[in-house]
Amino acid sequence: MSKLPTMLIGMGVPIFMIVIVPPFLNDPSLTWHGIPILLLWMFLCIPATALCLIVCWYCFDRPNYIGVEEDQP
Repeated sequence: MSKLPTMLIGMGVPIFMIVIVPPFLNDPSLTWHGIPILLLWMFLCIPATALCLIVCWYCFDRPNYIGVEEDQP
């Protein structure tokens, strides 16, 4: 099975969210109820990154390890 989907979801999406997007949100006038949008975005990235890793594990990697664990006595 190709590792490309795992790499894109597990690393590509979080890197895009944490490295590419913040420079566009780095404006002090962008606020929501007095909280800078960039701060909200970075806190949103924490669970989003965990969600990306969970998707990678359950959709792509877990089936490979389940087969190995069943073979062991």
